[in-house]
Amino acid sequence: MSEFYYRVDTKPTYGAIKDSSFRMRRWSPDMCNGRTLQGVFNGLGATQGLFRMCFFRSWRALCNNATFVDDPSGHVFSRIDVSYFSGGAVVTRDDDMLLGEAVLMYVVENLDDTNAVWSKFNVPFSAMKRIDGWN
Repeated sequence: MSEFYYRVDTKPTYGAIKDSSFRMRRWSPDMCNGRTLQGVFNGLGATQGLFRMCFFRSWRALCNNATFVDDPSGHVFSRIDVSYFSGGAVVTRDDDMLLGEAVLMYVVENLDDTNAVWSKFNVPFSAMKRIDGWN
C-alpha cells in the first residue's frame, strides 16, 4: 500500500475554502449507497451527524479513475501521509463506487450551529502537499 493518500478537487471548490482546512461534508443516504456509512448513519442519535471525505489509495488509482477530469488545469491534486489519520477519524475502504481504489474517512460529531454541513474535524492545508502536473 502507498504511504500517501491522494485527492483531487476542482479549483473553485479548493478556492472557496476560507480557513485553509479541508472539512468533511455531512453525509446522508441519498448521496451514495455505501454500506459502511449506511450502518453508521442508522446508529446515529438525533443530535449527531456523520461526515465523510474520500481519498484515492494511490496516485495510480487517482489517474485510473479520474475520467471525470476533462481538464486537469481546472483541478488541484494533493497527497497526505497515511499516518495523519491515525487518530480523530475512522479510515475504511470504499465499499460503494471505487472498490479497492479509494478509502473513506469519517467522523461522527454532535451537531450544533458550527457543523450543520461541514465537520469540525479538519485537515489543514499544511498537512497536504499539492502536486503540480498530471502524468
